[in-house]
Amino acid sequence: QSQVEIHMEADVVIDEEHPCHIAQKGDDCYASVIDAMTNGILEHPEKYPGLTSASVFEEFQVALFNDPASTCCPRPCECHTAGEGDRCWEHVIWAQQKGIPEKPDYYAGLNNDSSFEAVQAFLYKSGKGTCSLPCAAVDLSQ
Repeated sequence: QSQVEIHMEADVVIDEEHPCHIAQKGDDCYASVIDAMTNGILEHPEKYPGLTSASVFEEFQVALFNDPASTCCPRPCECHTAGEGDRCWEHVIWAQQKGIPEKPDYYAGLNNDSSFEAVQAFLYKSGKGTCSLPCAAVDLSQ
């Protein structure tokens, strides 16, 4: 199975002193988060209170941001991947089933194979569908 990535071009600045940024592949923080998710949580779970191997990428980034011994991770942006029952979830499903197949030009950069999170990110960036920034989808099964 291939790794799914979401690329958010713009950081969201809530606090000028500590702008948020979700680590991307190639960042030092990204490598540290992946290591924490695959090795750290198994070898030293006490370093990640409240987290499990099922915790999401951003939760591990928060843990590294809050760890005084770690200096590589910025504060991650708040995220929420829509779930069934969320209004955004309905918009994403509609876009996947109707919008993208029927009006692909309206959904620049997306296609019928785009992930749920990629469609949600598009709706978030374009201000459509009452969607918030989705959490990154990271497949660690490789």
